[in-house]
Amino acid sequence: MKIGVTIWDDQVSPLLDAATRLLMVESDGRTVRSRQVMGLPLSIPWQRVACIQEAGISLLICGAISREYETMLQSCNVQVMPWIRGKVDEVIEAYLRGDLNDEGYCLPGRMRGRYRRRGGRGCRRGRIPGSRLNPEEE
Repeated sequence: MKIGVTIWDDQVSPLLDAATRLLMVESDGRTVRSRQVMGLPLSIPWQRVACIQEAGISLLICGAISREYETMLQSCNVQVMPWIRGKVDEVIEAYLRGDLNDEGYCLPGRMRGRYRRRGGRGCRRGRIPGSRLNPEEE
């Protein structure tokens, strides 16, 4: 399996749309077999998606992502695991252990499950005092 992780220094890049580098990791599901860093072109979205697809990546781990990129990647059979933060090596190890859903790897503003709440109060559901974006108020 080829896993891609958007990188910025030694961290997961906070925004896929602006990421310029991608770490490709070949894994047997338990251990890392190989690692390679590749550049991502700063071009129109479909060219960046094509670059990821041509690299043979089946899972992309990233920080925030626009719906446009996510939809295009999924249409190319690339599974997307967004809203992740942390040191790249720790994130990869957590994924291989099955621990990547822990709140410590969650970008601020992301809820459990798929999408974030704009008020951004961590990885939990429910009422945010003072927020207009509460489920009860929408």
